Amino acid sequence: MKPNFLSAGVLAAFLIALPQLLSGQDRSGELRLYVADASGAALPVHGTLISQANHFELSFETNPSGEYTAKRLPMGSYKLTLEQAGFAPYTALIEIRSELPFKFSAALAVASITQTVNVKDSDTLLDTINTGTSYQLGEAVLRDWNATVPGRQAIDVVQSQPGWLLEANGVLHPRGAEYDTQYVVDGLPILNNRSPAFSAADDLQDVQSVKVYTSGIPAEFGRKVGGVIETVTDRNPARGLHGTAILGGGSFSTASGYLGTSYYDGRNVFALSMQAAHTDRFLDPPVTANFTNSATLAGVGGSFERDMTPQDRLRLSVTFNRSGLLVPNELIQQANGQRQDRSNEEFGGQFSYQHTFSANVLATVQGRMRDVQAGLVSNPLSTPIEVFQDRGFREGYVSGTVAAAYKHHDLKAGVDTIYTLVHEQFSYHITQPEMNGQPIFDPSTPLDFAFH
Repeated sequence: MKPNFLSAGVLAAFLIALPQLLSGQDRSGELRLYVADASGAALPVHGTLISQANHFELSFETNPSGEYTAKRLPMGSYKLTLEQAGFAPYTALIEIRSELPFKFSAALAVASITQTVNVKDSDTLLDTINTGTSYQLGEAVLRDWNATVPGRQAIDVVQSQPGWLLEANGVLHPRGAEYDTQYVVDGLPILNNRSPAFSAADDLQDVQSVKVYTSGIPAEFGRKVGGVIETVTDRNPARGLHGTAILGGGSFSTASGYLGTSYYDGRNVFALSMQAAHTDRFLDPPVTANFTNSATLAGVGGSFERDMTPQDRLRLSVTFNRSGLLVPNELIQQANGQRQDRSNEEFGGQFSYQHTFSANVLATVQGRMRDVQAGLVSNPLSTPIEVFQDRGFREGYVSGTVAAAYKHHDLKAGVDTIYTLVHEQFSYHITQPEMNGQPIFDPSTPLDFAFH
């Protein structure tokens, strides 16, 4: 086992501009709502928050104190609707412009008093905040997305957006660039290849939104910037205990299942999910007969989030995903009896701590540890080469950012560091050097090779 690299990147760029110019550097904001009646007494209500430009829709209930916090909201305009029996409906247009929590108070009048405020859903259709072009898909769109091959839901969602090309076996290329895609999961970057053949699958049942960049990429992402795929886990569950069960099936003996549950009591959020799938057509086969192309996938994840004080929030999460698959055979390989098994495993844990110093200053510290393993085993009938591989890496990532607002300007500074430890064992044995009298490999290629 050998250390591969230790890279530390420091992002210390203070961005000073008008709010509408800076918002392209931000990822999400937060709404802190307080609802009262005309006398100022706290009022529990039912509410909805809609942004057509962001494909975002959220239904919620305020607590007995009339308070509710909507987290991880994409930047943009929102239509807020509040309702309570005996009171006139309340609507307002709200704009989330920065990462700093936006505090909003609403007073509901009794139903006998007529109050008219014309706010339409179409008012949230245009994105008047971001200067760059990005494509946002909300939970409602993701929930109704057509069923896909297990392990490819996120890939199919992204490749349907402008600027992306899809190569064989689910490899994404932003603007035609080769392997320059960065995933950002709950604010933390993932830089390795996430195609199904090389990574345990990430499906979207727990995701609140997917945002895709091919231009105007925020500077804080850095590193791989051909294209960025940002996913945000659902952070706004309904109050109480709720569950979701999803079953799916299709041709090629495809079957999938998902089970998730969450509990929210106003300050604490607990979530647990499990998923599994099987299919006999996982990768893109080299021949139409689709030989040896089955795969089985499984995953489990859990998270805990607590608002410790009105100024402090802590979130912890763990995930484990595994996929086992057969490498598709060519006609000659199938006739010879070749079998090659590939496995991918990934275990990860994340933490995030957020502190609000004042209405104008917000600090966030977050980090992640990942352990990724992959293996390839070939049987003795493999042709023309018998290959074995055992590889993996452990990665640690920590970042800290400070965001502030001063008059008409926003400022942001941050620092992050990545440490990665890589190991690999690889060997092969050439079982068929030639075919029909013609060499398959270069004459200088050794029949046996091993690397540790």
